[in-house]
Amino acid sequence: MACSAARSVPARPDAGYATAAAALTALALSLVVSAVMGASLTDLRAARTALDRTRVEASLDGAQQAAVAALLDAGAPARLRWIVPASRGAIEILAEPEAPKLALSAAADLADGELLALAPGDAGSIRPRLRALALSGGSSADIARLGSAPLWRACAASLISPYGQGGSLALSTAAPPSRGRFSWRAGEVWRLRALSPDGWADDRIVRLTGDAEHPAAIIERVLVRGQRGGEPCGVLIESGA
Repeated sequence: MACSAARSVPARPDAGYATAAAALTALALSLVVSAVMGASLTDLRAARTALDRTRVEASLDGAQQAAVAALLDAGAPARLRWIVPASRGAIEILAEPEAPKLALSAAADLADGELLALAPGDAGSIRPRLRALALSGGSSADIARLGSAPLWRACAASLISPYGQGGSLALSTAAPPSRGRFSWRAGEVWRLRALSPDGWADDRIVRLTGDAEHPAAIIERVLVRGQRGGEPCGVLIESGA
């Protein structure tokens, strides 16, 4: 049988090892995979956050509808605070008629002591801001943002309003609504704040319409987090703000 000797093949210097180009390709692929996974996780977190916010908004909106119904069934207009049961926990409702509040145009003329009590450290800067806001026709949410003092941020919107007709600061104790004679309260402007257990607040200014299908029209609406319930303005009530 004829045979031939096997030819020896010279060994390559990179035999059994990845070349520099292959290593770079693998590194690039791993970076791409890491980037895609990171983007996917970010999108997932964003989707979960958006879903949670949607659920909170839906829950608070339902509480707002219940609050309007309770308001129409309550007695004389007064500052109210009560609890509405919900699937995500009890929701606190604060309802305030806007008309008795100090008119925004008059707020800039408050005495120094009154401004200082509401906004210690900010009183000097808040006066010109109030005057400018009155001229520009600012919203209730704008009023709360004029100062950084905790008491001002928590209570200014309960005392001063662009829809106010009062001539002085006045704040009454908030009580649960009592069953009275039903009234559509057409034309009345109210602030309704629904607060979830985890600090989300749906804060609205509404005008009651007298329309059975749409009893309240939203004038302003702000959804914020980090709010607290209870009566943060109690010190002002005790002092006869």
